[in-house]
Amino acid sequence: MAGRGFCLEHFLKACYERLDSIEPFVRRLHIDAQEALRLCTLLQECANQTLLVCLRHEPLNNLERSRLLEILLQCSDLQVRLHRPTQHTV
Repeated sequence: MAGRGFCLEHFLKACYERLDSIEPFVRRLHIDAQEALRLCTLLQECANQTLLVCLRHEPLNNLERSRLLEILLQCSDLQVRLHRPTQHTV
């Protein structure tokens, strides 16, 4: 997503697609450390880009704000799941 010039609707769609593709991996019982790091990086990028969209000076309606907040919450939830101490294998 970084460096791409999406309109807001395409940005939201890309974020939801990324989160949908990451979630099954995060919900596995065991993830190796390298995969966990890769997924964490993708989630952090998604959250950072979402924050940048939130901070732009363009006015957002309530639906757009709620969708952006939902993306941030999903990123956070998945990152917390990735950092469970018993989940990763070496």
